Amino acid sequence: MKIQLLPLGPLEKKPLFLVMQREYFDQIDSGEKTEEYRHGGKFYISRFCKTDKTTGKIIAMRNYTSAILQEGYNHGARRMVIEVKKIDYDGEFTIYLSSISERLNFDQSNAPKRKASTEPIKPRKPAKKPKPLQDKLLSRRNKIIKRS
Repeated sequence: MKIQLLPLGPLEKKPLFLVMQREYFDQIDSGEKTEEYRHGGKFYISRFCKTDKTTGKIIAMRNYTSAILQEGYNHGARRMVIEVKKIDYDGEFTIYLSSISERLNFDQSNAPKRKASTEPIKPRKPAKKPKPLQDKLLSRRNKIIKRS
């Protein structure tokens, strides 16, 4: 598929934020992987492109200079700030990555750890079977009659 040449917008003040799996995060960290791919759905179009609000057509590509890559969604996840060379769009987005400028939370010795529970595991109570509709209506009617 041919790459669309779209004009670049002004420099973005905020970095691009991308969450990824450990496998790809480690490959980027070691320098094996220099490109990241994202599908061309509405969500990523809103992140990578400026669009016309009335027609929804892409006007220009957002001009990111840096990205924050995060490994997963957990609290205290490893992150790295990395320079972005350019972003191409050909139905999918290709983000060309450059050098890593900062690594965050790579020392996992101070990462928050989940505390083990000291209480024994209690067996669950069996779920109550729902009453048939007719029984519910009769019980409501009986309650109303008792009040009066």
